[in-house]
Amino acid sequence: MIMTDFQKDILRQINETWEKEIDLRFVDRDFDLKTLSRDKALREIFDLIEAGDLVMVNKNCYTTLANSGYMRGTVSGTKNGYGFLEREGNLEDLFILERDLNGALNGDIVLAKEKRLSNRAAAIVVKILKRKVKTFVGTYKKVQGGGFVTPDDNKLNVDVFIKNSNAKNAQTGEKVYVKIISYNGDRGKVEGQVIEVLGSLEYKGVDILSVIRNYDLFEEFPYKVEREALVMPKTVDRTRYPKRKVYEGNIVTIDGADAKDFDDAVSIEKTENGYILYVHIADVTEYVLEGSELDKEAFKRGTSVYFPDRVLPMLPKELSNGICSLNPHVDRLALSCKLVFDKSAQLISGDVFECVIKSKHRMTYSEVTKIFDGDKEVQEKYADMVEDLFTMRELALKLEKLRTARGAIDFDIPEVQIDVDEKGKTKDIYKRPREASHRLIESFMIVANEFIAEKFCKLDIPFVYRVHGAPDPRRVDLFVEFAAGFGEAFKLKGDELSSRELQKFLDTIEGKPYGDALNKLALRTMQKAKYLDLCEGHFGLASEYYCHFTSPIRRYPDLIIHRIIKMYLNGLITASREEDLRSFVKEASEISSERERLAEQAEREVDEMKIAEFMQRFIGEEFDGVITGVTNFGIFVGLENTAEGLIRTESLPKDSYIYVENKFMLQGKMHTYRLGDKIKVKLINASPVTKQIDFEPAKAKSKVQFNNNDINVQDKNAKNKKINKNNNKKALNSSKNRKK
Repeated sequence: MIMTDFQKDILRQINETWEKEIDLRFVDRDFDLKTLSRDKALREIFDLIEAGDLVMVNKNCYTTLANSGYMRGTVSGTKNGYGFLEREGNLEDLFILERDLNGALNGDIVLAKEKRLSNRAAAIVVKILKRKVKTFVGTYKKVQGGGFVTPDDNKLNVDVFIKNSNAKNAQTGEKVYVKIISYNGDRGKVEGQVIEVLGSLEYKGVDILSVIRNYDLFEEFPYKVEREALVMPKTVDRTRYPKRKVYEGNIVTIDGADAKDFDDAVSIEKTENGYILYVHIADVTEYVLEGSELDKEAFKRGTSVYFPDRVLPMLPKELSNGICSLNPHVDRLALSCKLVFDKSAQLISGDVFECVIKSKHRMTYSEVTKIFDGDKEVQEKYADMVEDLFTMRELALKLEKLRTARGAIDFDIPEVQIDVDEKGKTKDIYKRPREASHRLIESFMIVANEFIAEKFCKLDIPFVYRVHGAPDPRRVDLFVEFAAGFGEAFKLKGDELSSRELQKFLDTIEGKPYGDALNKLALRTMQKAKYLDLCEGHFGLASEYYCHFTSPIRRYPDLIIHRIIKMYLNGLITASREEDLRSFVKEASEISSERERLAEQAEREVDEMKIAEFMQRFIGEEFDGVITGVTNFGIFVGLENTAEGLIRTESLPKDSYIYVENKFMLQGKMHTYRLGDKIKVKLINASPVTKQIDFEPAKAKSKVQFNNNDINVQDKNAKNKKINKNNNKKALNSSKNRKK
């Protein structure tokens, strides 16, 4: 909640007076209302009460939260019924008994008071300030007089009652999308209403649709948005834009083979003194006007969301795949950067301007990589581009070298690629390739983002930046201590760490048996990048200035800054407009960061579900793995194909295990397991419903590698499964041979 000056003054005065409280009956007597009416003042005070900043002492009398003895926090539920209070101010979480939740559900913001429970501090909820869960997805079960829905999210530990009149004819076992209509309905039950029957999990795509709805994401656009999209022009008429520069030449888009929206294109010139790079970005703001229905919906969505079988775009396809997309051989509007480099790839000068471009080719990462690898057939197909592509690679390698020298960190953690069949079932999982062509485009997008961020930061114009803060010193110190356990000396303290020093250390452990484990642990020490209205730099890229400029089709922050750039270029930023923009970019940064987190959570949840679905066919088989996580309840093990599962402590060889947190280790008298250790495991369970994979330590020496062509999924007899070892080896290393 953003407080008004009056609200801040109320809290300050209460804290500074000896009474330490406010009586609502005498607000106009005790406080200077200035230009506020009494009714307006009371409304603002009630907002403070609703947010928990003011707490009732007795009838009509309130004090500040700090003086009340209560604490505010967020409830984190568990599948076992009890919960935890995540307190504000980075304080330790407090345990909450099920009976002490007093109706609070996972995610609710509450007021609570501390209580003693045996030898530990605990909490009891005294007031629910804000309900988090208003809709959810679950499984319907019909009973006499209605039905109950069990939420898919096991942290939401409550069965919600549905009256027959609110059930939309849902049948037992079907997935349903539910709106909560009462948190304390008939006989105290949480009561809901079925908004949509999603169907049985046996139907194609219902599993992913369930996750989509659980995050309040939607495939379809509202009617008003679709109406605006349908009247968009299909082509660009150059005569309407006489002031724009026109670029044709060797402009190319380079994307994945399955990409349908192209928001960036590149072209290059090699000069006597170095290079001129053009980064052309789709001018989405020419069509998505400020305050339009398209703009409101894009703001609400924040980002496109990507799943194995579908994309939920930020903008309708008429724009994302049509008039905004930099498709080949047609005119398109763009906002372009002209970046001039010397021979060593140092940026000499730059400019940004509105233009009309015509892309010459739509190329894939795989095709560009084949050209670099000397594939004659592909080189002949794109004969007019080969020289420019090698010039691009030359510049990109120099840019990457400069970034590395200044301390940019390259964790190079592989991402999973999930392929699904025509029925929506997972047919393969493997590490997504990161080829030379990927790195080329990454380098060009980074340098364009940095140029734009620096230019507008120095102009002191309201802007949205991409900020990545330095890691928490305590986490870094823990990482240093863990690395020392492998004999790796990394002597810097957490508050002294620079990205350059961290990258140097990661270089020294590359290729060592424990290198991947330390690499992943170093990544976990990092803060999460976010959008901010302040330019505070990007630790991971060792960049003082950074923003997201290059993807306005799929990211709202990019769209915002395009709009601001065009206002600046056209002299439209007045003093009053600048004030409005400062308020807007602050709000948009917060909301965009939140939408990004939700999108990532939804994408990760679907990935886990589809990976578990794929692994079901291998139950009973054995694999080589690496310990990727250690907890007090077991160890997580990752496989070569990116699948990760848990070995619970009770499944480990019998021993007296102690969880040594600062060494990421389970230590027994006879057995020790720690992060990075290699281990052979047997798959005992894989559940797409719970999105969990379970292993136990393997006893046999043989192992299975993945090639689903060699496995009859219907055959449950593991002894009859014939595995071709050579083909399996190819499958496990498929990242070298597959297209993105």
